[in-house]
Amino acid sequence: MNTKWTYSNIWLRNMAMYLFLFIIFFTAQYFDATEVMTTQTIIDELVLVLTLIYAFIFFHNTVIVKPFLLNKKYQLFFLFSFLWWAFYIAVATKINLYRNDHDTLANQIGSVIVINFVGTGVYFIHVWIHQNVITTQKKLLNTEAELEVLKLQLNPHFLLNALNNLYGVALSNPQDTPNRILELAELLRYQIESTKKDYISIFEEVDFIKKYISYHQFKSNNLTVVQEYSGIFSRHKIPPLLFILLVENALKFSAQTEKAMVSLRLDLDGGDLIFSIENGCLPNSEKVEGTRMGLENLKRRLEVTAIKYKLDIESTNGNFKVVLYLWQLPITVL
Repeated sequence: MNTKWTYSNIWLRNMAMYLFLFIIFFTAQYFDATEVMTTQTIIDELVLVLTLIYAFIFFHNTVIVKPFLLNKKYQLFFLFSFLWWAFYIAVATKINLYRNDHDTLANQIGSVIVINFVGTGVYFIHVWIHQNVITTQKKLLNTEAELEVLKLQLNPHFLLNALNNLYGVALSNPQDTPNRILELAELLRYQIESTKKDYISIFEEVDFIKKYISYHQFKSNNLTVVQEYSGIFSRHKIPPLLFILLVENALKFSAQTEKAMVSLRLDLDGGDLIFSIENGCLPNSEKVEGTRMGLENLKRRLEVTAIKYKLDIESTNGNFKVVLYLWQLPITVL
C-alpha cells in the first residue's frame, strides 16, 4: 500500500497542519486594525513564532506523550514534560528579547499551558483518526485477502489434482481414501474459517503448514521438504494464512524441477519471528517468472496490521529464498 500521499504520512500530515495554521494566523494578523504591519513583517514573525511553537509541540507529542503518557508512565511523562516546557520558556524568552518583546514570566507560563493543552488535544484527535483509518484499511484489505484466498482454495487445478490422487488411492489403497478426504477437507475448512479472524495463534498456523505440506508430499512422490520449527508458538499470534503464499510459491516452482526440494525454517524468540523458505527452481533462462502478487499482498497485510517486518528475497540461478522477519508480535490472550 502506497502511503506517500495518505494521512499515514507523518510529514505530509504535519506540513498540511502547519500551512493551515499559518494561513489562519496570517489572515487574523493582516486584518488586525490595532497594529499596522507589512506583509513581509507578518510572514517573518509568523515563520519565527509558529515554527518554534509547532516544533516544540511536535517533539513533545512524539517523544514524550506517545511513549510515556499513552503507555501510562505518568511519572516520567510529567517529569519530561515539565523539563521540556521549561526549556521552551527559556528559548521563547531569548527570542522575545531579540524581537524586543518583553513578555512577563506569568504570560509565558500561561502561553505554555494553552499551547500544551491544545497541542496534546490535537494529538489525541490525530490518534483517534489514525486508528479509525487503520481499522477501515484493515477491513478492506482483509476482505480483499479473503477473496484472494478463496480463489486459491477453489483453484480448479489444485482440486483436480487432489481428486485425481484420491481416485488413484481409492483404486490402489481404498482403506486410505477416507483419511485423505478428511485431510483435504481440513485444509479447506481451516482456510475458510481462519480468514474470518484478524489474528490466529502461531501454533495453529504451523499445524496448518505441516498438514498442507504433508498433503502435497502425498500427491507427489518426488517432493522432499525439510522443516525446522523452534519456539513456543501458543503465546503469540499473527494474521491468518500469513506464510501459506510463500509455501505455495516454493512448492509450485520447486515442482518444475527434476528433483523438487524445499527447505523451511521458523524460529520464534519472544515476540520476534524469522520465517525462511528456500526452494530449487529452473535456471533463469528456463524459469517462468511469477507475478509476485502474493508477495505484494503479504506486504500490504503486514503494513495494515502495523506489524514491524522485513522481507528479504534472494534469487540465484536455480535457487530462490525468502526470509520474513517479524518483530513485536501481539500476545495471544489465553
